[in-house]
Amino acid sequence: MPSVVSSKIPSVKLIMLGEQGSGKTGATVSLICAGYQVRVLDIDQGQQTLINLLTNENYPYAKIIRDKGINLATAYNYIPIDCPMVSRSMEGKEMYGKVLIPASGNSFSRAIAAIDSWKDKELNLDFGSVNTWDENCVLIIDSLSTLGDYALFLVQAMNGRLGAAPTEKTNRMDINSASDQLKRLMLWLHADSVRCNVVLITHIKWVEDSYQKALINQDGRQDQAKTLVPFGCPMTIGTAFASTVGKYTNNIFNVKKTGSGGNISRKIYTVGLDGIVAKSATFLKESYPQDTGLAAIFSAFRGGIEPDMNYKAPEVKKPPEIKSQVALKTNPTLRRGLPPPSLVHKEKAQELESNVTEIPEKIDG
Repeated sequence: MPSVVSSKIPSVKLIMLGEQGSGKTGATVSLICAGYQVRVLDIDQGQQTLINLLTNENYPYAKIIRDKGINLATAYNYIPIDCPMVSRSMEGKEMYGKVLIPASGNSFSRAIAAIDSWKDKELNLDFGSVNTWDENCVLIIDSLSTLGDYALFLVQAMNGRLGAAPTEKTNRMDINSASDQLKRLMLWLHADSVRCNVVLITHIKWVEDSYQKALINQDGRQDQAKTLVPFGCPMTIGTAFASTVGKYTNNIFNVKKTGSGGNISRKIYTVGLDGIVAKSATFLKESYPQDTGLAAIFSAFRGGIEPDMNYKAPEVKKPPEIKSQVALKTNPTLRRGLPPPSLVHKEKAQELESNVTEIPEKIDG
């Protein structure tokens, strides 16, 4: 049995939900400034917002990163996962003409593959599997809502129904199977064997919860009637899973925007607000500023222990400088990404050239 008192640094795993434009993606920038190694599965194609926050001098984060000496090449890495669409002719009793369908159902599979083996081909970096990351790392899925759609496309493709008009029965079966894929993902990422921190970003799905309310008829008899109460929960595939996804995590926080124009205020709420679910596994303040709140919440969970700023991330291997086609063909050292003979000792240059036995006729890629 694990000891109640442990020296182990706890990881933080949470769901962060909010309406469109509330600041969910932007809230994660504070983790990078705090020194965490943040890796984002960019499913909603929203990382340009984060890049602007990190590099634009009009925001305070660029100076913080410079002052702390944070190397963005390794401190922040993201993999985009899109879902290309193709047009197809559809004919039926009530439908004619072109419609859009997913080109394939493999977007969900690509997302899982990225988590299991995180590689940046452009920078020639291999971060390994999420199973090997430690408490200095944060996996962010942005968003779990769209990933649920990808899971549905996968199931439809597996059942030979991708792009087909669903019946009530097949639609229910496919949604249940897609929900199972998300459940397995939640179980994987929340297992003790996954030591890194996890942030799952979702939109809000409003569902109706029924409860029995006693009503007294005029003649004194007591009847039972259903009253429907809408509440906001993490948006995933299917209403049934969306309303119960909280059982797979101990922490659900809500990012909310109020005001308009120059008077906009954004906060992260750790308690239920306006019918939106929230919960926490540790003592937290009721709300935190959106721009710094996530880092403060992580610090609270970890007992004030900050990330290791001396964390040794993989070294960035810069790709060779692109040269002209003529230069690449006439100078074998350039073709292999080596310095030209004029920049090295003559004998060393001859040694380098002698090791090159073949020059491809064209540049790959």
